[in-house]
Amino acid sequence: MKLDLLRYNVIGDEEEKKSSDKNEYNLDKLIQKEIIITDTIQKHMTEIENMITVLELFSEREQNKLVITGVKRMINKLLCFLYELETESNQEEPPESENGEFIEKEIPLPLFFHDKTSELLQKADSLKLNVEFKGEKLIVIGFERQIFELMVWMYRCEVNFNQEVDQVDKQIEDIEEENEAQMEIRINQLSQDDQAQIKEKAKTFAKKVEERNGAIIVTGPKTKIDAFIAFVNQIDTDDIQAFYPRFWDHNEKQKLAIIPTSPESLEYLLACEPFLQNPNIEVEGISRVQNKYLMETYINMIRSKRGSRSDQCIKNRKNLIYGNFNVNIEKVCSSNDTGIDIQGAINGQYGRGLYFYSSIDACLKTIPNNGGLYKVIIADVFIGNVYSSPPNQFIKAPDSYDSVMPQDNQDIYVTYEAFSSYPLYVVEFRIQK
Repeated sequence: MKLDLLRYNVIGDEEEKKSSDKNEYNLDKLIQKEIIITDTIQKHMTEIENMITVLELFSEREQNKLVITGVKRMINKLLCFLYELETESNQEEPPESENGEFIEKEIPLPLFFHDKTSELLQKADSLKLNVEFKGEKLIVIGFERQIFELMVWMYRCEVNFNQEVDQVDKQIEDIEEENEAQMEIRINQLSQDDQAQIKEKAKTFAKKVEERNGAIIVTGPKTKIDAFIAFVNQIDTDDIQAFYPRFWDHNEKQKLAIIPTSPESLEYLLACEPFLQNPNIEVEGISRVQNKYLMETYINMIRSKRGSRSDQCIKNRKNLIYGNFNVNIEKVCSSNDTGIDIQGAINGQYGRGLYFYSSIDACLKTIPNNGGLYKVIIADVFIGNVYSSPPNQFIKAPDSYDSVMPQDNQDIYVTYEAFSSYPLYVVEFRIQK
């Protein structure tokens, strides 16, 4: 009679079982193992039960099997003990036939051997066994003694590998302790959801996590801190990308590009929408402005509002019409300085500021007529937290507000800060008489 080993069963919910293959060599996980009760095991049951107690394992007898539950590391030690008993028993009481019966046996194939099939075939060949791989199992044909020797060899290979893995893990831990790092990472420009995700992730990478003035300070192994920084950088990149306009061409290499849009494109039709309200207006051309410096500055301005504004408020942007007699549109669009700036502000019912309009009719009186050709900007405007007010000579938006809007007219928005908008399109049109 020989010791017969069945597969490991990982204890836990279904999700753990699905990922058990990935954790095949985690020696500290809780597992369950079934062992066939041989004559040798029955004979030494008292010693085996004492060993089970010493190793803090739990055993339960089911017909001709012992079901052992506990930490995999301790179960491995128990199995080594059982193999020693079987080996001694085989030496003391040789089988009636030198090699036992000629049989076919099905052996579970541990994940460890999936990359070592050539070594396994070589060992089987040396024992004069025929083997066939069948999914997660190995079909072995030969004499019982040689099959048992193959099983012992397979188990010892796996135990040795687990011990090597354990030693490597310990070496890595020692190296990580010697190369500990600390890093302060500012996250206050990210959304509340992103900040929460980063704080949660920090617990898995760092030994110590602190929060201070819109930043987190992480301390731990340098390799893990570097990986955590890469994770944060990716979230930051994704957050910035989300602020770019819908039709922005990220493949454009020029820092400044004025790109005509096709009248047949969706982009052109959407940009035309405010001008369709007046049937006398004929749009002659729409060009997209891609000024990387102005766009990056505009995005940074919006992100700097986080902490004092809600996430919903940060998303509050509108495409509005801008233009007046003080504005040099070509200079605004090509600027690497201020873009739509207070220098182009006008005095109005809400003080000196930048006046933006949702209706073309509302701003016709403020824009110059160049031989019948009009030119305006469609701006991406951060209106943020809007203050609704009767006429008042503001010099800036009230505290905790970003723009002002007339109580009785939702076609006008006024801002008072540089970089509160971005020149998205230049639109040329004529008015038919």
